Amino acid sequence: MAENISISDIPRTPYIIRSTETGIIPIVPAFVDFNPDTLNLKSKGKYITTYIELPKGYDADDIILESIKLNNQIQSEIKPTKIGDYDNNGISDLMIKFDRLAIQDILPTGKKVKITIAGKLIDDKPFEGIDFIKVIFP
Repeated sequence: MAENISISDIPRTPYIIRSTETGIIPIVPAFVDFNPDTLNLKSKGKYITTYIELPKGYDADDIILESIKLNNQIQSEIKPTKIGDYDNNGISDLMIKFDRLAIQDILPTGKKVKITIAGKLIDDKPFEGIDFIKVIFP
């Protein structure tokens, strides 16, 4: 998938493909930053914030908000959202929120818990990214 692409344009997340009975589906690799990096299951906050950054050639504005799910189970909140540059790297990203209690119900405790954020773009291309967080129950 990285054929004829400048090294500087290769995304910082790995390329993803899925094989189905009908063919190969390329997945747009997203950089995902789940915030906080440590989730305390006793915390009482309302939302968890996640930032999604797409590789060069894609725009965070093209993400269909209603399509975004965490671990293929939890739908993102439609509001609040914001397009910005959270990590100050010159590439726009989308800030989304998830219901904190719903996330706490599905995540196990551990030092390296995998979070997958997936959805679709307006051209119907799927995107996906992962982050690892620490989940504690003090």
